[in-house]
Amino acid sequence: MARTCEQIIEDINKLKAEDFDLMSPTASGMERLYEYMEELETLPDAERLIPSLFRFIERFPDVDLGSPGPIVHALERMEGRYEQELKRSIERTPTRLTLWMVNRLINGEVNVQEWLHVFRSVSASPKVFPTVRQSALEYIEFQRRKGISLG
Repeated sequence: MARTCEQIIEDINKLKAEDFDLMSPTASGMERLYEYMEELETLPDAERLIPSLFRFIERFPDVDLGSPGPIVHALERMEGRYEQELKRSIERTPTRLTLWMVNRLINGEVNVQEWLHVFRSVSASPKVFPTVRQSALEYIEFQRRKGISLG
């Protein structure tokens, strides 16, 4: 029997940072995320979980949740429905993963100047984790080297 969105997000929210510790032989967070995202994609109302998925990412700003990983793949399959929540997430708590998502949008030539502004805001904010701020600067430089006008 298929589970509801609420049941799936409840299980996702039970995951802890140590579940993603690559040095731990018992860590199974990534495998479980893949299972949950596969399950989520079968639901007709999966987009209801977009805000919850971003809040999950925000809880783990320095944890490797994949490159791009199951959550990003699931969100990107909801093209046109996750982007505003991505901006809200970055305004609350930018992470290296959400910045990586922005870079993918820019690479896809989606609202390039608008997303570059997100990078500039994060790179200038003293409230942001230094590693996240550095990532924003690196993405700006990457896009500059590609020839993208930084406006």
